[in-house]
Amino acid sequence: MRTYDWMQSLRLIAVSTALLLALSGCQQPTDGSPGTDGQASEAGPDTTQQPPTADDDPSDGADSPQQSYDKQPPVDEPVLPLPDESGKSQGTGENVRPPEDNVTAGVIEEKWNTGAPQLINLAIGESIVKANEQFGAANDTYTLKDGEEAITVSSYNGFSVGYGKDQQIRFIEVYESGVRTGLNGVRIGDFEDDVLEALGKPTTHTSYVIGYKAKGALLKFDMDPKNREILSIKLFSHA
Repeated sequence: MRTYDWMQSLRLIAVSTALLLALSGCQQPTDGSPGTDGQASEAGPDTTQQPPTADDDPSDGADSPQQSYDKQPPVDEPVLPLPDESGKSQGTGENVRPPEDNVTAGVIEEKWNTGAPQLINLAIGESIVKANEQFGAANDTYTLKDGEEAITVSSYNGFSVGYGKDQQIRFIEVYESGVRTGLNGVRIGDFEDDVLEALGKPTTHTSYVIGYKAKGALLKFDMDPKNREILSIKLFSHA
């Protein structure tokens, strides 16, 4: 009798299990996945966030400063006219040479001679009379002290000549570019290279002075150390 009851219980359990399986197969999925029959779920829209794409990037329309600069349209720069070379006035560093001073127009340009040094065709020790004959009366005359000796200075346009009581020339100085120096074409405003080319190797050569020792005299060029131009030329007595 007990065996029969036990068999009946097994049958009931099997029937119940089959019924449960049948019922579960008839239910529709509720998680949005396809059902067992292959049809899509009728659940609401999928709210799962998707990774942003390049088209969805909110910064896509903004350029960096460099990009903005690169995208700027080219600007046509104005074409400047070429400088007019006609009538160009010379300035510092361009060998300024004003019109010839008629007083020195007759000065002969010669090669530098250390045995017979001259400036504007005058030599140290010559008579001031020669200067008067060659250049005429001075524009101005004044006296200065050279040690214990009084030197009379005759001043002309762009140069001066100093002489002693014995009427002999002690120095000659040139300080304007319009004066013909007689030094192989060298003028005030010319450059260092012009001096070296015209007179050769100097005795003294610094950024301020170019000097040439000669018989009984010294020829001195005072230079602009920045532009290397001649500021003044002096010839004076030197043992």
